[in-house]
Amino acid sequence: MNTLIMKISLLAMIDKVNKKKNYIKKKVEYKDLTNKKAFVWTRVSTREQEKEGHSLDYQKRICKEYAERHNIQIVDYLGGEFESAQEEGKLYQQMVDRALNNPDINVILIDRFDRFSRTGAQGIVTKELLKKNGKYIISASDEVDPDSESGEMIQDFRLLFAKYENNVRAKEIIKGMKECIGNGYWYNILPKGYDRKKVGKAHIITVNKEGELQREAFMWKAYENITNEEILDRLKARGLILAKQTLSDIFKNPFYCGYIIHAYTDYEPKEGKHEKLVSETIFKIVNGIETNSGYTQDKGNALYPLNNFIKCPQCSKNTSINHFSGYERIKKKSGKTYYYYKCNTKGCKCNTNLESMHDKFANRLYSYSLPNEVKPIFSKVLTKLFKEQNKSNLQQHRELSKKLTEIENQINEVSLKYGLSKINGEVYNITISTLKEDKEILSKEVNRLHQTVSNSVEYVDKTIEMASNIGSLWKKGDYNIRKKIQKLAYPNGIFYDKENQEYRTDGENKVFELFGEISSTYEGINKSDKPFLSSLSDVVEHIGLEPITFRLPV
Repeated sequence: MNTLIMKISLLAMIDKVNKKKNYIKKKVEYKDLTNKKAFVWTRVSTREQEKEGHSLDYQKRICKEYAERHNIQIVDYLGGEFESAQEEGKLYQQMVDRALNNPDINVILIDRFDRFSRTGAQGIVTKELLKKNGKYIISASDEVDPDSESGEMIQDFRLLFAKYENNVRAKEIIKGMKECIGNGYWYNILPKGYDRKKVGKAHIITVNKEGELQREAFMWKAYENITNEEILDRLKARGLILAKQTLSDIFKNPFYCGYIIHAYTDYEPKEGKHEKLVSETIFKIVNGIETNSGYTQDKGNALYPLNNFIKCPQCSKNTSINHFSGYERIKKKSGKTYYYYKCNTKGCKCNTNLESMHDKFANRLYSYSLPNEVKPIFSKVLTKLFKEQNKSNLQQHRELSKKLTEIENQINEVSLKYGLSKINGEVYNITISTLKEDKEILSKEVNRLHQTVSNSVEYVDKTIEMASNIGSLWKKGDYNIRKKIQKLAYPNGIFYDKENQEYRTDGENKVFELFGEISSTYEGINKSDKPFLSSLSDVVEHIGLEPITFRLPV
C-alpha cells in the first residue's frame, strides 16, 4: 500500500515538473520581446546621495538614453523621491503592484541594481516574482543578459552585494554617530527653537527666533510659577502657537539646558556643543529638580527643607554621598517625637537637632538684612536696572498693542460686511469668534506688560524689602518657598561644621554677599557717617549690580 502511495506521489511530482517546463517554454524571453514597454524606477535615500552624483535627474537621463538605444518605450517614471533602499517602502511597493497589474509593462528600467533594492535576498525574491510574470529588471549601467543563467547570477550578485555594502556602510555610520554623540555633537532632527548651519565641516546649532520665545516660556515658568495654559496664551499673543503637550515636552527636554541624551550613550547625559536655551539652574527649577546631579525630582519630607542641601565638610572630601537628611526619633518612656538631621555617610556620627539647625540657618539669612539708611541707594540702582530690563517689555508692549488695534479694526470690518449682507451668518460667526478669542489673549498680555512697566517703583521697594527680610520669609514660608530661598542664597548648598556648630558657605549668591558685607560694615560705623553713605553709593553705582541674576520667590 505504501509503495502504491509513493508511486502516485512520484507521478504527481513528475507531472508538476513537466507543466513547469512547458510554462517556461511558453514564456517569452527578454531577447524575443518585440514591444518593450517600461516603467523607469529612480530613487535616492538621502539628499547627500543626490549631491554625490546619484541625483534623480541623472538616473532618469541614463535610463532615457538606454531606452532610446534599445527601442524601449517609457510609459511612466516612478519613484522620484527620497526613500531608503534598505527596505521595500511605500513607493517601491506601489511600483511593483503597478507593474504586476499592468499587462503591457514588461520592463522595469533602472540606473543600477543598488537603486532597485538593498535588501539582498528580499530583492532577489521580488525580482523573481516580476520575472515570473513577464517583467524584467534591466539596468541601464550593466549590460547583463537577463535570460541566461550567468546573467541571472550577476543580477543576484549585484543585489546581494548592495546589501553587503549597505551593512558595511551602516556599521561605519553608526561608529561615526557614536563618536559624534560622545563628543557632544547632535546630528538628529533638532528640537523646536533651533537652527543648524554648516561652517566648514562643523555643524553649528544655534537658537532661532522661535527659541527666544521658548526661552521666555522657561523664565515665566521658573520665576512666575504660572500655568502652562497661561504660558501658551502669552506665546500665542507673540505669534508662537504650541500644543499643550509640545510645551510640556519642551520643558522636560534637557537638550535645552545643554545636554544630549541618546541610545548611543546608554542614555547617559552628555554635555553638548550646541547653544544652551536656558541654564541648568533654570531647567531644574522648571522641572522641580533639587539634586545637584542627574534628573530625578526631590520628593523630600516637608518637615525637612534642608534635606540634601546641607553638606558634611569631613565626608565631602572622601565621598559624593555627603548630604544631610532628616529623621525622627520617638522616646519610649514619654512617647514624644524628636526631629534631627544627620549625615548620610555610613559611620559619620554628625547629627543635630532640627530646630537648632533651622534657627541657625534663619539667623544666617537675617545677616543679609540691609540697614534702612542704605536702602534708598539700592532703590535708585534697582530702579535704573529695572528700566534697562524693561526695554524689552516696552518694545513688546508697543508691538502687541499695534496687533491689538489691527484685530479690533478687523472685528469692525467683519461686522460692517455682515451688516451690509456681504457675508453670510455662518462666515461671520466663525470669523468673529476667532478674532475675539485672539483679542482676549492679546488684551490680557498687553495689560500684564503695562502693569509690569508701570509698577517698577513698587516692585523695587518690594524686592528690597523681601531681600532684607529673607530670613523671616524662610522661617514663615512653606516647604517650596524654603527650598527656593535656599537655592537662591546658596546655589551649591551649604556646609555645617559640627565642631563649631555653625554654617559655612560653598559659594553664596553675589547679591547676598554684597548685602552681608554692607550690613556688617555699617554696624561698625557711626550711623550718621554721610561720607560712608556717599562712597557706598558710588561703589554700588559702578558695580552696576551685574550680580543680580535672580528673582525672589513670591
